[in-house]
Amino acid sequence: MFVARELFIGLLLFSTLIVFTIALDAPGAAMGKFIFGLLALAMFGEGIRYSYKSEGGGGLILFRSKLGLDLIDKAAKKYPHLWEVIADVGLVLGFGLCAYFMLGKQKRTLSELAALFVPSILLLLCISAFIAPFVLPVMLSVMTGADLADSSKTVQGAIGRDSLVIYGLVALIIIGGVAATTTLSLVGYGGFIIFSVAQSLMGMGAPLGSTAPGGTILIPGRNLPFFEGIIALAIILVVHEAAHGILARLANVRLTSAGLVFFGFLPVGAFIDPDEKQLEKAEMGKRNRMLVAGTAANFLASIIFFALLVSMLVLTYPLRGDAIVVESGTLPKGMIVSNVDGIPAEQFMGAMLPPGKLVMVSDIFGKEYSVKANENGKLGIMYQRFTQEGYGWRFYYPPPFGFLGFIYNVFALAFALNFVIASINLIPAPVFDGHHIVKSVVKNKLAMDAITYIVAIAFLANFLPWLFK
Repeated sequence: MFVARELFIGLLLFSTLIVFTIALDAPGAAMGKFIFGLLALAMFGEGIRYSYKSEGGGGLILFRSKLGLDLIDKAAKKYPHLWEVIADVGLVLGFGLCAYFMLGKQKRTLSELAALFVPSILLLLCISAFIAPFVLPVMLSVMTGADLADSSKTVQGAIGRDSLVIYGLVALIIIGGVAATTTLSLVGYGGFIIFSVAQSLMGMGAPLGSTAPGGTILIPGRNLPFFEGIIALAIILVVHEAAHGILARLANVRLTSAGLVFFGFLPVGAFIDPDEKQLEKAEMGKRNRMLVAGTAANFLASIIFFALLVSMLVLTYPLRGDAIVVESGTLPKGMIVSNVDGIPAEQFMGAMLPPGKLVMVSDIFGKEYSVKANENGKLGIMYQRFTQEGYGWRFYYPPPFGFLGFIYNVFALAFALNFVIASINLIPAPVFDGHHIVKSVVKNKLAMDAITYIVAIAFLANFLPWLFK
């Protein structure tokens, strides 16, 4: 029975991977391919759920366990003060000076407040100046098929180089932290998308598909490297939920279980189940510490992986090389071009050929491909050019050091995605921790509802352009 079940799961996984890959690589509208891919994942998830009698539904599988709770208890008891400091610093990083109102009723002297806010605000400014600017370039260096660079340029263009705007942005960071800047960016670009859609529908603007989306759904195997993406997402989820659990225990909130959530074969979430009655009775400051702990841990993990990434690039400089790597076209995707008709690829690429001319293209292993120049005198391929110094955070490690490229991808994704998920988790929209934290200090229901609806609509609007791709 056990062997039969494992064989069934293996065959199901294999067939789902094939269908999933074919669906997403097939020609056609992006939305149709996306829905087909979701259906393939949902069918796999339901097969696994049926086989293991797991919780879930609609393709979601919940693996619930108490195995990690002992580790969480031990970590909480061994370093209680450290975890509380990390959470408090995370609250200031998240909400700037506004974090003062979220600390709860615990009495703090002026010197204690200064000891928390001064270094935390300085850290916030350092992260904003020296780490945050690298998040999107690093993420895009590993992602494929992303269309986020144009939206970033739109936001940067709106900010511009006006000194008053820059001073205003610095003031916003200090007063409202990452939550305020992320929320303002989402609302601003979401409003721009809604305005562009309205113009297009009235026949007054550019086609709907020309507007760059402000966000994308991350799918290992589609727009993230498959194994590296799964590893990075697993790191993010475990770090985030473990931190929630540790601060819950420090608030004397009992944990009933912990687990992971999969959609098909993709890890999409993790969870810690606190005792809801104890959680509601917890003092506001302790509850906010617990809520912000996951974000604080993600920021800390992002900083650590950024340091690892930079250290790796410095130490492995002599091991990197120049390369021309095929992305699409008449040659196999991922092929590393060595030469064209005996001419080194770096010298040949971009050259014009007589239309219809037949040339021999060799890869680094000596395998040759016959390619005919198109009517424009080109080979008909899209490629990436890699240099030893790196361009756009893209690097190539030749054999036998190809495994370093895998490690680079893991470090890059763990750095960038920890930062992105931590930032998004702070916005005051439903399902995000930032919503509950802001709700603890905004007591006016009408005002809180207005904030929630505006941010939620803007958040969804950032994904709207994908419907027309």
